[in-house]
Amino acid sequence: IRKGPFKDLVRDIVLGFHPYLRMQASAVQALHEAGDAWLKDMLGGVYLCAAHDGRVSVKLDDYKVAKRVSKREWTAFAK
Repeated sequence: IRKGPFKDLVRDIVLGFHPYLRMQASAVQALHEAGDAWLKDMLGGVYLCAAHDGRVSVKLDDYKVAKRVSKREWTAFAK
């Protein structure tokens, strides 16, 4: 994720909650790193679903399966 557009997106979202709220650069950087890590993890899961089906190209169904599997993993840790 490119830093400039991400920073603009964060600013737009934050301003929607409170027009005078400001964020430190380190907070935006932490959000950027977390978002990047989540995206890499999610896309990795989607690719694994496609590879399991013997494909290189991913489909929407791969995303749906990866989302379901990921949700189950997180709820298992919560219990």
